[in-house]
Amino acid sequence: MPRVLLAEDDEVVRHLVSTLLKKRGFEIEIAPDGKNAILTALTWRPHVVLMDILMPNVDGLTAVSVFRKIDALRDIPIIMLTAMNTKDKVIEAIQCGAQEYIVKPIDDIEKVTEKIDKVTAHKVDSDKPIYENLAYRLTSKLDALRVHLSAAVTLDSAKDLARLFEALRPLQPIRIELDFGEVKDLAAAAVPILSEIRESILDDAGGIELTHFTALRETAIGRKLHDSFLDRSRTTGKFRPKK
Repeated sequence: MPRVLLAEDDEVVRHLVSTLLKKRGFEIEIAPDGKNAILTALTWRPHVVLMDILMPNVDGLTAVSVFRKIDALRDIPIIMLTAMNTKDKVIEAIQCGAQEYIVKPIDDIEKVTEKIDKVTAHKVDSDKPIYENLAYRLTSKLDALRVHLSAAVTLDSAKDLARLFEALRPLQPIRIELDFGEVKDLAAAAVPILSEIRESILDDAGGIELTHFTALRETAIGRKLHDSFLDRSRTTGKFRPKK
């Protein structure tokens, strides 16, 4: 059965829809707003998203536009949930990248499952990488994303990180953790790009932190990156690298 991500801020609607879909064998994950819908999708890779339009932090239409900017999420079908049965909102949702819409209140779960079956007729590649050159795995928690980097951080992988964070810009403020625990090498050319990523996130009031950096800090390039983050934290009082 398809994995369904339900992005809905109304607790009653979340409970009703998730309970009914689970009874029909669907796997369900819940997100309370558009920001956490994207973070959950990056780590859990749903086959379809049920997305409310009006939500706090990041609304559904903004979240859909972010989905369409990230390679691994671009092809995931999205069904909008809306209490606003107006032509303008339906058109706007479709223009943002939604495939279908359902008008609330939801009083017939069979209509929901029919639309899920329709948009998931062609399976999405759930193993598709976020970006081609980025060796990583992701974990998320409420309003935060941890990027576990692996192997070597090259110029190309740093550019892919920059693309990812640029796509996530509408979610700001957001906390980003770069985990270097599995990194064996850091290219000198990657340092300026990582520093630019840090600056852009700081400018948008988000947080970025280096974690598990001890081994890499033994190298000259690693120390340069570490010190640049530390220097910034001394002036802002934030974003101190973890040991």
